[in-house]
Amino acid sequence: AYVVQAGDHLWGIASQPKVYSDPYQWPLLFKRNRSEISDADLIYPGQMIQIERDLSDSQVQEAIMHRALAARGR
Repeated sequence: AYVVQAGDHLWGIASQPKVYSDPYQWPLLFKRNRSEISDADLIYPGQMIQIERDLSDSQVQEAIMHRALAARGR
């Protein structure tokens, strides 16, 4: 788990080596924590973010592509 600090955002958290080392994997954090995060842009200091581990390559790519398509309005 990761405790949100002031100034954190899912992109930055996902990019940390102890998390995923890849900012593009931030949708995985959002998906795993949907019960606690209703808007990916609104996380707060002290929030506990669960980090899903042991994901397959296809699960990672699906999350990244889903978010990319949603951002383009598809």
